[in-house]
Amino acid sequence: MLRRPYALTAFLSIFILAVHWYADTHALYFAYKWLDIPMHLLGGFVVALLGVSLYSLYPKKIDKVYFWLLILMFVLTIGSFWEIFELSMSVMYHVQTMNLTNIYDTTSDLINDTIGGIGALYLSHKKYWYEK
Repeated sequence: MLRRPYALTAFLSIFILAVHWYADTHALYFAYKWLDIPMHLLGGFVVALLGVSLYSLYPKKIDKVYFWLLILMFVLTIGSFWEIFELSMSVMYHVQTMNLTNIYDTTSDLINDTIGGIGALYLSHKKYWYEK
């Protein structure tokens, strides 16, 4: 039984980077508008697994409820930084115009990140990756 998701986190991180690079260089995000949704779901999943892996290095253990909140806040923080990065690239390179659809896109991206993070937390609960 896996005790920590180190290898899974590394593999999925490389996979996401490769898919994102391919989709970005071939303009697949514009051709397939739905592609952004699974990427953010998987991204939130991987960030939560990264948080679970990093937490295992912390010597003091906390209650499971606080652990879940800590990991979800970590996912939302990384997701927010990603959205700031997307916005700055849009402004600097004029990739898309600034309008109210960006608010919808950003909000749905953060919701998808959170759903992916909850999925990873559920998996970590089932695999006993959390220890108090």
